[in-house]
Amino acid sequence: MKELPLEFIGVGDVKDDVFKLVNKSPKAYIYTRKNFDIISYEVFQRKEAKETTATLNGTSVHFEAKVKYPRSEDFGVWAWYYDKYDDAITKFVELSNVPDKVINDENA
Repeated sequence: MKELPLEFIGVGDVKDDVFKLVNKSPKAYIYTRKNFDIISYEVFQRKEAKETTATLNGTSVHFEAKVKYPRSEDFGVWAWYYDKYDDAITKFVELSNVPDKVINDENA
């Protein structure tokens, strides 16, 4: 299983923003997001993509199993954005302590 990086530079909607892992648990992640001098926080549930092989333009391509970082449309569903660190930590703790059955039912 490929884990998320400790630090990376955003692309697309978040081009050039710098993301750094603050904390992770078996069920959740929290990253800082720095855009110039503005620091915000992204908190999200751990979601995994299964290993798969697909044919793209006639070529077989293998994709390893990995942890997924949320896309823009995932925010408000299984990911959240916060301006304040305390709010982000509160959500991280909440997600980290959700019983397994609740998370599995939401993903069904």
